[in-house]
Amino acid sequence: MEEIKLPGTTLAYPKGQEDVFAVIEPVLTATGGLTLRQVCDLTGLPASTIQNWVKRGWVASTVGKRYGERHLMRILLINMMRDAMPLERIVTLMAYINGSVEDEGDDIIPDRLLYAMLCRILRDTLDKGSFDEATIHRRTLQAVDDYPCTSQTAKEKLIKTLLIMTWASLSSFCRQKSEQAFQDRDTNE
Repeated sequence: MEEIKLPGTTLAYPKGQEDVFAVIEPVLTATGGLTLRQVCDLTGLPASTIQNWVKRGWVASTVGKRYGERHLMRILLINMMRDAMPLERIVTLMAYINGSVEDEGDDIIPDRLLYAMLCRILRDTLDKGSFDEATIHRRTLQAVDDYPCTSQTAKEKLIKTLLIMTWASLSSFCRQKSEQAFQDRDTNE
């Protein structure tokens, strides 16, 4: 089986790793946040794209030119869906689930946990090869089952957001696979 990347990054997905952020967290802790160059290396994004996302208010403003957990998680979430959805829709979706990018007080779920749930759903889906709607919906419900939402409305928003993000991420994955197959089409002749 080919190597699968940690969604939104250039890193290999660590097999059996439940808390995907645990792969990145030690670097953030040791350095007090990542530099722009490090975020670019981690995501494969050009610096101008990341700076533009901060300038437009899609990612919170940096502190001392360092990108912390909140910045990085938002960048990864946007990056993993951007091949499948217009950026404005992604930003609208992020505001739907977590309100203002600068205010954590209105968040239904921290971006870190949202990312972890999404990665778990995607990993289960890719490992088992079940892309049908009922299975993905069941996996989404399982992922949010233990999360303590403040209300039923918040839980419904979380489920809807995860479903949209899952389909967008799977769409991006399929698009990358088709691009790879297209590029490899002449090598098997």
